[in-house]
Amino acid sequence: MDNVQKVQIVNSKGSGLATAALVLGIIGIVFAFIPLFGMFIAIPCGVLSVIFGLIAVIKKAGGKAIAGLILGILSIIIAIAMSVIVFNAVDDAVNELSDVIDEFNESMIQVQEEFDEAMNQAQEEFDELMDQVQYDIDNFQF
Repeated sequence: MDNVQKVQIVNSKGSGLATAALVLGIIGIVFAFIPLFGMFIAIPCGVLSVIFGLIAVIKKAGGKAIAGLILGILSIIIAIAMSVIVFNAVDDAVNELSDVIDEFNESMIQVQEEFDEAMNQAQEEFDELMDQVQYDIDNFQF
């Protein structure tokens, strides 16, 4: 029985957590670049990735744990940055639209004032013409 093989059992504490952290970190990074999904998918995945990654690093699970931790942190940062960028863009668009509406309203008020002025002038000219016609009718002699 000299042909005995030595088998070493490796304790893989935290290996499942490291894998979960890595997978959640990858999912978080992918969804972080998609507006709106970043807030609802990437940030929770990133937070879970950080939690699982920290636990796995404490249990000395290795490189997958560190990679999951880093990806989780990055997914949170990217998702927040993308959300801020999108919200600022929407806010700028709303402000621009509000300015356009204000300009349109001012133009409509000006058009209404010009129209009223033209109608008043036309009414005055019509009244003068009608007075002249009435005068001519009253002074018509047969």
